[in-house]
Amino acid sequence: MTADAAIAPGEHVVQFYEEPELARTVGRYVSDTVQAGAAAIVIATDTHRRAFEAELEAAGIDVTSCLLDGTLILLDAAGTLREFMGNGRVDHEWFRRVIGSVVRQAGQTGGASPRLWRDGGTALGSRGCGGRDRARGVLERTVL
Repeated sequence: MTADAAIAPGEHVVQFYEEPELARTVGRYVSDTVQAGAAAIVIATDTHRRAFEAELEAAGIDVTSCLLDGTLILLDAAGTLREFMGNGRVDHEWFRRVIGSVVRQAGQTGGASPRLWRDGGTALGSRGCGGRDRARGVLERTVL
């Protein structure tokens, strides 16, 4: 998949990237989602969130307005992960509560299905063995 390929609603796409192309690709994905009247959920590191916000602003998206009206939901990757991890493992009930409430909130905005992008890097991605690797897999399979 190239950075310019369209991502259809309901698709689960995994893409390997170089940093500059990540901000452009996610910025376009979120921009298209918001412009279609749907909500975009972004779970990312602070550095990536700032890069995505800059891309959205460059595309003419008023990030502050989108945050206020619920068409854009930005979550910290590490903080979100901590909310549903227990003893180094995913607590499935807390996962459903945390992520489920965000998805339900997003679903109440606009007529189209919400879209989610999550940072597959540091905080929610490969951090060695054990629970955090399983958390990454659960997040991909459960939400999307």
